[in-house]
Amino acid sequence: MSRGHADFLRMVDALQAVLEGEAAYRREHDDWVERERMAVTAEANAWALAHDWPTVTVADVEKVEPRAMGHVDYMRKLALYVAELVWRDPDPHPVSPIQ
Repeated sequence: MSRGHADFLRMVDALQAVLEGEAAYRREHDDWVERERMAVTAEANAWALAHDWPTVTVADVEKVEPRAMGHVDYMRKLALYVAELVWRDPDPHPVSPIQ
């Protein structure tokens, strides 16, 4: 399916909104880190499945999370990095139809 920059930014915004929504419950749950990872994974996969894009796992989110840590805009950075996982080209080196 066609991908546009506006789609990418909407996905980043949606992922950030999910993270911000989950962050409101940090004091109520000891497992808030896992809950936030699961929530952003679920939202990313909802976008992926709706657009026939690659899905991600919680382990994928965990791998990119350290890149966002320490940033004043941690949630935006994490949303961006997770969106990039979904946005990746599933076949970056397709075989040319001309042989």
